[in-house]
Amino acid sequence: MFVNKFKICFCLLLFLLPLTASAQTGDSQWRLIHGNVQQVLAAENKILLENEGERRILQLEADCLILRLGKEASLASLRPISGEDFQDVLCWVNPQGFVSFLLINYTILEEKGVLVNYDIFGNVK
Repeated sequence: MFVNKFKICFCLLLFLLPLTASAQTGDSQWRLIHGNVQQVLAAENKILLENEGERRILQLEADCLILRLGKEASLASLRPISGEDFQDVLCWVNPQGFVSFLLINYTILEEKGVLVNYDIFGNVK
């Protein structure tokens, strides 16, 4: 029940946030990037993101909002869980090329005695 309500709220957020950002800036060049955080460069306010087999460094704005399950989180909390387990994120990149908003996900559930890892969209990894 909670998961279904969370998914509905999350989808609404995904739909409305880019629209409001475009309306406020008058520019429709915002991009949404999904990927796995490979490394956190906290001193430089950057993350190394793997997206579709390509690695890229993304610069975060100084006031970038970082949320995990609707609560604020720190940049340091984005670090990889292990050498093979990475957190996935949705990054809203503004027209200047900086990340303005981040949603973090790392979801593992036990199903029939097996641990299953889900991405931010609810798909099995």
